[in-house]
Amino acid sequence: MNPYLVTRRTVDAVHGAMRGWAEGLARQAGSEDPVLTSFPEGDGRALVVLPYRLTLWPKLVETLDSVPLLGAPVRGAHQASIPQAWVDLAEAATDCIRGTFPTVKNKAGITVVRPTTAVGDLPKPLSAWYRTQGADSVWVNVAGNKPSARLPAMAWVPGIKLRVHYLVQAAGRDDALEPNVGLLAAVTVGLHHQRTIEVPLPPAPLGPEYAEFFEALAKSCPDERGERLQGAVAAATETRRHRLTILPHEAPASDDFAEIMRSLKRPLQPTLLLMLQLPLAGYPLMSPSVTPTFHTDALPRDEGAP
Repeated sequence: MNPYLVTRRTVDAVHGAMRGWAEGLARQAGSEDPVLTSFPEGDGRALVVLPYRLTLWPKLVETLDSVPLLGAPVRGAHQASIPQAWVDLAEAATDCIRGTFPTVKNKAGITVVRPTTAVGDLPKPLSAWYRTQGADSVWVNVAGNKPSARLPAMAWVPGIKLRVHYLVQAAGRDDALEPNVGLLAAVTVGLHHQRTIEVPLPPAPLGPEYAEFFEALAKSCPDERGERLQGAVAAATETRRHRLTILPHEAPASDDFAEIMRSLKRPLQPTLLLMLQLPLAGYPLMSPSVTPTFHTDALPRDEGAP
């Protein structure tokens, strides 16, 4: 699943959840009017929940560089932008790579994972994965007719924060031929007491060949480290529930809002403006590594661990 399909499905789910949120409040307020995501024809009565604007925050495009995931734990501000499931997966994969691939001492005397290893010297599951890639693959280095496996590198590509702006109106008039302000007031109070929605969040896209690599690595890794990696892969690739806060939003300049209503061919009347902020389109990226970056002491160890 690519980041564009993930974005579409996520925003569609948010839109459906917003309609359901408004409908639940309307029913609790005793209204049987339909809840629509567009204005009804003529003077028809409905509670309208209409998305009218998308903006990016805090800037047009995030400028953060990709965050390396393998080799050491992700710390600080970078971790907040990465789903915890992927932080856990990276730590489990690093631990398995460190315990499976041969190591050497570098010029500084630090033990590191060897940057290339003969494919035939790897455990059978990993060896089979590299052979499947083919001798002409970027994952395999052929020197002297002897194929060598290159280490993986994985980074998190930061996404963006998308703001979705909604307007809510109780369209139509009540029996006294007055604007239906009471229902809108009930929804406004609901924003105070029930201000969150939950939506399914599709997993970050990761090609099937990389899922196969993690599976081969887990099968090659001794003891409980392989089981931990298998559990981390399952957690990172499953659909999760994500809670979003519905925020009140200040009205735009009066002339701008009047223009919005004019373009919708609607008279000016009480309107509730809302906003949601969605973190979207971040994804992991895997590629062959050029240099050994997996220090043996990069991750904490349990007492008695090999």
